[in-house]
This record gives sequence, structure tokens and C-alpha cells, in this order.
Amino acid sequence: MQTLLSDQALRRRVASWFRHEPVSFFVVTTPGLESFTSNEISQWIPDAAIHQEKGGLTVTGPLAMMIPLNERLLTASRVLLRIDECIAQSYPEFFQKVKRIHWEVYLGKSGRFTTDITAKKSRLHHTGNIEKSLRDGIGSYYSQWLPSDDSQPVLPAVFLRLMEDRCTFSLDTSGELLYQRGYRLASGLAPIRETLAVSMLMEAGATRFPAIVDPFCGTGTFLLEARRLLVPVPASRWRSFPFTGFPFYHEPTHRHHRSLPAEKPAIFPVLAGSDRQPEAIRKAKDNDRLQGLEPVIEWSQTDCHDLKNKWGPDGLLIMNPPWGMRVASTGGSVDDWLAIFRERFAGWEVRMVLPADFPVPAGLTIRFRSVSGGRPVMVAGGRLTT
Repeated sequence: MQTLLSDQALRRRVASWFRHEPVSFFVVTTPGLESFTSNEISQWIPDAAIHQEKGGLTVTGPLAMMIPLNERLLTASRVLLRIDECIAQSYPEFFQKVKRIHWEVYLGKSGRFTTDITAKKSRLHHTGNIEKSLRDGIGSYYSQWLPSDDSQPVLPAVFLRLMEDRCTFSLDTSGELLYQRGYRLASGLAPIRETLAVSMLMEAGATRFPAIVDPFCGTGTFLLEARRLLVPVPASRWRSFPFTGFPFYHEPTHRHHRSLPAEKPAIFPVLAGSDRQPEAIRKAKDNDRLQGLEPVIEWSQTDCHDLKNKWGPDGLLIMNPPWGMRVASTGGSVDDWLAIFRERFAGWEVRMVLPADFPVPAGLTIRFRSVSGGRPVMVAGGRLTT
């Protein structure tokens, strides 16, 4: 006989299910950025247990760490709450194991959801059939209750990964990828992804420099991310998260986290960006206004050949210089630009992202490797000397 799953009954089930903390999250990162994400997690959640893997990290701790993982991490792409794991080698077996999961504590009263499914090296490999069995199993589990008209503004997403017959069920807590900050709506040609940009800033120790300058600033990614490092404002200032609609979401905890005072440096570095394209500078200023933080960023329409050092003997030059097909339209090369920068910015540190197979510029070393736009890249850097 079907019964009604009331709000009170659901709260009791959630409290009972999650009283046996800790829980596990998988924090998805771009390959090569795992160590930066691990450092961030340790900063914001000192007691979390972290296991680093290729493409991400498993983080174990209290359920409440879902909030800082999403609100504070600048190098992560997505945060998945682990639901369950099982081995399934046939659809009937998979169906029965799906039915055993307590889905109401994750999906709420309605049981409605979206899916993201991949399968590799498994007997169950057709994602359409896998999704049907998943929905049939969850529907069968929910058949013990009367249908609910509970409305959800954003449906939760169940991520299912099958690898060598092992099924891993997760709940997406992030929604849009975390590098979609909400304040860089205007983009330009070949923009660098925010997570790679901020990792480069972290690797360079950007906050210790009196000036951070990007001579190929485009629409401003490096400098906007540098300001987020200086002023660690929660991400929900600019974007929303689906976890606010989950049955286990605790609004007072979230409100308390957002109210934590931001630690700001005693002295802010100068932030300056230039680009030869007026449209890029216009877009950078639009993104700057949308971000709405201090300190002020200096923007100028200046060709890198004409850029003069007005900031002193110490600082950080950070850039995503044109390479490949983009070089033809700029009238220069990486070696040409470095020769100019060595003369005008001697003593400064430099970081630049280049294709993985690009010759390492003289005097620089590879700091780390990653991926940008689906292409392997390296980050080269060092101190500029004449």
C-alpha cells in the first residue's frame, strides 16, 4: 500500500541517513591541476581526508564541507557527492541494486532527476539502456509512496560511471562547471580557462608581488582571477548552486559560511592589463564591472611592443600569448616578446602558457603541464634577466 512521504518524514530519513558521517565527495579537476586543488581544500577544510587521483580528488569529511568545496575552490571544475558503488554485469542485476539505494535522501520527494552517464570496459555499455534501467530502478523504489507534486526549480543530476562493471553513483552538487564564475560573460579569441589561469597565479605565488601585469590580457581572465585570490569572496555572489534545493541542504550553515570575513592582504598589488585590441579591453572592463571587487584594475589598449614598465623592479608578468594560428595576426613571436620583456622588466617573474610541444623559451623552465581547450599545454616560467 502506498503512503505519502511528508516533509517531516523526509527530514527524519535525511537525519537518520547522514548521522553516520563522514561522506565522500569527488572533486573534478582539469588534469595537471590536482595539487593546486588539494592545497585549496586543505586551506578551507583542514580536517578533510584527501586522496589525489588523475583528474580529481576524493575528499572525505562532514556533509557540510559541500558548501566550501563549491563556494571557495577556484581550481576545481565540479563537486560530486558519492552515493553508492556496486558491481553489475547484467541489466536485471543493475536494476535490483539501483532499487536498494535510499534515493529520497538525495532526490527528495519527487524522485525526478537528470542523468550524466558514461560506460567503459563494462558489460553494460549502451548508455540509453543504462539510463532506462536506472530510471526504472529509481521509479520502482519510489513506488512505495504516493506521487508527489513537489516542484524543484533545478532537477538534481545523477552522475553514473561504469568502469569494468563497477558502477559509481554520484549527485552533482555544482550544476554549471565551477570555472563558469558568473562574472566573465564577455570572452574573446582563445580565452584561457579560469581554473588554469588561477593555478598559474598560485604556482607563481602571485599575492607576494607588488604588481601583476598581463600584456595580452584579452578579456581579463588572469587579473580577475588574481583579484579573487586577493579577495576570497564566496562564489554564490555571482552564481547559484543546485545543492540549495537538496533534501539535506542546511541553509543556516550556508548563511554562516557566506558571512565569514574575507582575509585581505595588508597591501594590495597593482593589477594591470593591456591588449592591442580595443574590443578586448572593452569586454575586460565589462567583466571587471560585473565582478565588482576592489582593488581597481588598470586597463589600457597598448600593443605589447609599446608596453613600458611603470611599476618598478619587481613584479609578475603573466600571460597567454598568441601562438599557433593566432601568431600570424600579431606581428611577433614568443621569442620576440620575451626579448622585449627581458629588457623592460628585468628582475620580474614571468609565467606563460604554451603548447606542450612548444620549445621551452631560453631561460625558462616548465612549471607544470595541463590541458587547455582540449589541447595539452605547459606553463613555462622563471625570472627575466637581460
